[in-house]
Amino acid sequence: MKIIIFDTFYHEHPRTYSFTSFDYIARDLGINILNVEFPSRYGGNIRIFMGNTGETIDGALKNKILEGESKFLDDFKTLKSNINKWVEKKRKLINNAVNVHGKLPAKAFPGRAAILIKMLGIDENIISKVYERDGSLKVGHYVPGTRIEIDSDSNLFDKGTQDIPLINLAWHISGEISEYMKNNSYNGEIINIIDSSDFDQ
Repeated sequence: MKIIIFDTFYHEHPRTYSFTSFDYIARDLGINILNVEFPSRYGGNIRIFMGNTGETIDGALKNKILEGESKFLDDFKTLKSNINKWVEKKRKLINNAVNVHGKLPAKAFPGRAAILIKMLGIDENIISKVYERDGSLKVGHYVPGTRIEIDSDSNLFDKGTQDIPLINLAWHISGEISEYMKNNSYNGEIINIIDSSDFDQ
């Protein structure tokens, strides 16, 4: 039996901490939170500095962070609402394009896109093929849970100039994908599977 792995589907951290968590930990250890930072990597992180010496974190800043964290459940409801808006809006956009043009090609398959494809109910009746750069180990296989074949970019570009819409599954590098497609004479509309406009009112 041959097993193909497209990406790593796991969360490497057994726990997720908030500032409130670290506040409890610091008090339990009898030390102070000296500073806090929120690096933007992976959509947002928290970095805490603790110790027995040095100035403790500013009280106003601490209260502001704790107040924000107290709204977590409300934020989670907003997230759910935004996801529902995205699903409805994106399904409609893609279905309209399919009704006009037939099955659409797609570009790139990062493993994280499998979840979005499942949520939107996308299958081989919507996407003709997903195209990856020549030589990719994904070529010749399928998008997990579907019969959507992954093919080489050269088989798309060999067809010459095209103007039908294309679904970009690598939304996190949408600018790069758009430029790459244009440089290869692909003139069709590029539909990013996630776009900031999906969440407009």
